[in-house]
Amino acid sequence: MKYRLRTVTITCAEPEGGYANTFLQAADIARAYLARLDADQEHMLMLGRANSGRISGIKHIASGTRCTCPVDARLLFRAALLLNATGIILVHNHPSGGAIPSADDDRLTRDMARAGLLIDIPLVDHVIVTPTAEFSYLAAGRL
Repeated sequence: MKYRLRTVTITCAEPEGGYANTFLQAADIARAYLARLDADQEHMLMLGRANSGRISGIKHIASGTRCTCPVDARLLFRAALLLNATGIILVHNHPSGGAIPSADDDRLTRDMARAGLLIDIPLVDHVIVTPTAEFSYLAAGRL
């Protein structure tokens, strides 16, 4: 059986700000992107990051319901590899308005951090955003 690889071309528009050296910068970049999506459901974004802190790209990984967003690790890390990211920042919204992480958020963070270590693309942070607040796993010492 023969396999054929499809050629992939990625074009990355320069995100506003261009750098995400703090979780507040990552939150601002994500809010600008999330403003174009439905506000009544959760969305997971992956910010690919270069060593310099510059964002190499943003990938909308998944959309979910009002209170959950399933994430496929294969799709997430495929996007990170294609963006040549040396680290990733996950950002998702909470339509409820509360930025407190759920048990599912904790589990996802733990699993993606472990997976990233296996392929040398570390999870730099996982940020939860609302219109008025944000939570950073890194800043809270939970990553």
